[in-house]
Amino acid sequence: MHTEIIGGTIITQMLNEGCPVFYGSAPSIFDMRFATFSWGAAEAVKMCAAAAQLARHCKMFYTTVGFATDSKLPDQQAAIERSMNLLSGVDIFAGAGLLEGELKYDAAQLVIDNEIVKYVENILRGIEVNDEALSSDLIKDIGTGGNFLETEQTLKLFKTEHEQTELLDRRARGVWEGIEEKDIYQKALKIANDIISQKNERVLSDKIIGEIEDIYSRYFHK
Repeated sequence: MHTEIIGGTIITQMLNEGCPVFYGSAPSIFDMRFATFSWGAAEAVKMCAAAAQLARHCKMFYTTVGFATDSKLPDQQAAIERSMNLLSGVDIFAGAGLLEGELKYDAAQLVIDNEIVKYVENILRGIEVNDEALSSDLIKDIGTGGNFLETEQTLKLFKTEHEQTELLDRRARGVWEGIEEKDIYQKALKIANDIISQKNERVLSDKIIGEIEDIYSRYFHK
C-alpha cells in the first residue's frame, strides 16, 4: 500500500511538479469466514495507525476512512468499530454517516459521529495546566468545605473545560425517566431532521470561500 501511494505521488510530480498531494488509504482484511472485505476489523485500525506513521515519515498529510464499519445499522457494533480509528493519528477522517462499508448513509449516524469526534478531540486536547486552570489562589480563598459553584472563575471555565453534549445522557435516573427520547439514535435523528429543515444557504464565510477559490484557480487553471 505504501509503495503504491509513493509511486502515485512520484507519477503526479512527474506530470505536474509541485502539485499538492496527500497520503490516503483505506486498508483492511479479507474475512476468510464470509469471503468479504471487512471495513471495521481491528487489523484495519492497526494498518491505519502504521500508515499514519509512514505518512509522517514522508512529511505528508494523511486521510483515511476513519468511520469504517461493517454494521448495517447504527448500533453498538457501529459504535465500537467506527470509534477505534480516531486515535490512530490521522489528519482527516472520511466516512462520517456511512454504514455497511460505505454502502449506506444515515443522517442520524452523522450526528452521532460528530459527537464521537468531539469526544475524541477532548481526549487528545489533554489537560491544560496554567495558573488560571489550576486555580491555586481560589482554592486557598474558598477553603475546605467552601462552595466553588458560586465563583466567577467556575462559571467562566466550565463552558470550555466541560464538553457540552446533546446526545450522551448524564441526567439522574428520575429525570431521565421523564424525558421522551431516551434512545441516542432517536435523539440524533431529531437533531438531524431539525438541521435539514432549516434554511442554511451558506455555511462557510466569504473569507474561507475566497481562499478555496484561490487555491483552486492556482492549481487547476495553470
